[in-house]
Amino acid sequence: MDYFFYDLKTGAVTQVGQTTESVFEVMAYDGLQKVAGIARLDQRYVDGQLVDIVPVVTREQVAAQIADARWRHETGGTVWQGKSVNTARDAVASLKMAVDDGRSSGSWPPEWKLDDGVFYPLSAGDYESLWVAVRVNIQAAFAWEAAELQRLTGVADADLIHFTMGGFKHAI
Repeated sequence: MDYFFYDLKTGAVTQVGQTTESVFEVMAYDGLQKVAGIARLDQRYVDGQLVDIVPVVTREQVAAQIADARWRHETGGTVWQGKSVNTARDAVASLKMAVDDGRSSGSWPPEWKLDDGVFYPLSAGDYESLWVAVRVNIQAAFAWEAAELQRLTGVADADLIHFTMGGFKHAI
């Protein structure tokens, strides 16, 4: 026999399960009531009826999800000459410092460690190329966020629950 518990104040279904008819008993405890029947945790029990809970999604929540996805794209790495490159903000800052120092002094670090943990000998041109790849990744992430936020402005409030982010694509 199927059963569920619901919160007596809110009607929210809090637990679902099965038992035998001989073991089933009506129970109420800690503000919960046990009822015979089939329910889902995303429902409420109101006036003897199960009602689907429609989540409320705000424009601010969707914008925050877009910003979070942009951050993951920005800091999630990129590829340079077939090798994975760390684009976490501290790694980007270290690379920028090395490039700035190399440009100003003409002295470049003899090697640079990439995401595979291997130190690679890089020329000044390699550092410049690597820096471009990292910047392109970062700029692409922000451009993607801007485009998604612009797309979000065209979505009616009632349709926010159905908003899906577009795919992140960029090429070096």
